Amino acid sequence: MKKFLFFISVLLTYATQTSAQTNEIATKADELMTAYTKQKKFSGSVLIARKGDILFEKGYGMANLEKKLPNTPDTEFRIASITKTFTSAIILRLAEQKKIALDDALTKFIPDYPNGEKIQIKHLLSHSSGIVSYTTLPDYFKTWINHSLTSKQTMEHFKNLPLEFQPGTRFGYSNSNYVLLSYIAEKVTGKELGSLYQQEIFSKLKVAHTGKDANNRTSEFQARGYITNPQTAEWIPANPMDITTPAGAGCIYSSVRDLYAWDRSLYTNAILSEQSKQMAFTPYQAGYGYGWQVGEKYGKKQVSHSGKSPDGFVTNLIRFPEQEVCIIFLSNYGDVDGRQLSDDLTALVFNEAYNLPKQKVEVTLDEEVLARYAGVYQLDPQFNVTISVEGNKLYALAVGDAEKMELTAEGINKFFMKGPEIEIEFIEENGKVQYMLIKMQGGKKLTKIS
Repeated sequence: MKKFLFFISVLLTYATQTSAQTNEIATKADELMTAYTKQKKFSGSVLIARKGDILFEKGYGMANLEKKLPNTPDTEFRIASITKTFTSAIILRLAEQKKIALDDALTKFIPDYPNGEKIQIKHLLSHSSGIVSYTTLPDYFKTWINHSLTSKQTMEHFKNLPLEFQPGTRFGYSNSNYVLLSYIAEKVTGKELGSLYQQEIFSKLKVAHTGKDANNRTSEFQARGYITNPQTAEWIPANPMDITTPAGAGCIYSSVRDLYAWDRSLYTNAILSEQSKQMAFTPYQAGYGYGWQVGEKYGKKQVSHSGKSPDGFVTNLIRFPEQEVCIIFLSNYGDVDGRQLSDDLTALVFNEAYNLPKQKVEVTLDEEVLARYAGVYQLDPQFNVTISVEGNKLYALAVGDAEKMELTAEGINKFFMKGPEIEIEFIEENGKVQYMLIKMQGGKKLTKIS
């Protein structure tokens, strides 16, 4: 009897500790997301789960400001490049079914593709093909973004461009790779991509808020994307993007709950075999597997995919398979710093240090101080930013932009843009301003050239 009572006592103690840890994560997560939301730095939905239990799920802000429709765990967001995890699964399933082989050359499916005999399906999956990403082409945002193009039509825009490197030798993230995979999947099966997703994946997951998006789709759960007007700091609807063109690189909408169902399926063989999952989660070049980013955080293996869409959506699906931890956020505010938010959510789950976002306070600097920062700063030969002074205000004009942006001072050499979570710091060396550091999504350091 004593042993039995001791055993029961141990179980109760463990259950109490587990419950306390769960409550602490939920409390911290809500505190963090509330701070982001109150400072107008986030709108969307968040889910955190561990070992099959949802520890926290909640929506923040509005899915549609005009309709006063709040975000919930069932709100449907465009998930941008998280789509690639599903597209890779389609290709891996076709390989399992012996309809394709991962070593197949691109010319097997597109005979006249330049250098196609060197490019294999596995190179497309792992972003090691060397093919230029169509989203980096000069006319993309001006022309393509509002035009419905099939995968074949999109392919014609990058097909004849020189390779950036020899296939298989390097990593080069390219949305073109997954447009080509979409084309191949449709050609091999004779089915439209949305039907393939539904048949091969979504129907098996039994999800209700996930599918291939359409420009004319309407749903009471549908989120609208927003960005900030940097001149006023007010949120405005983002310019709509034609969802046909991205194809398998970014055409899916989903909810945090449905993406959690996707996460749970990957602990089974319901969608992918063990061999396919091992290939998907093995890093090949620069920490990228087949449709997944693979790395390490706090000494734990992390498998994830993030996404950002120009029509106002920022997303991330983060998995720690050995701990069975899943962290998902989907945002319909396009100016949130997705990398910082991902780091904050991951830190609180594993009881690591993080900071709540702080409201920035504007300070006034003399014109002669601001004048020290004026000049041209270069990231690479194709991109530079011109900093100018007008009165007691500092402005930035990026190459290719028609409108300059005001930089608001918060310190002697630190500035920020109103609305977007973008910080700028000017760095001195040898008594002169030499660099401009743009702190967003990991940070970019530009060198002053004039």
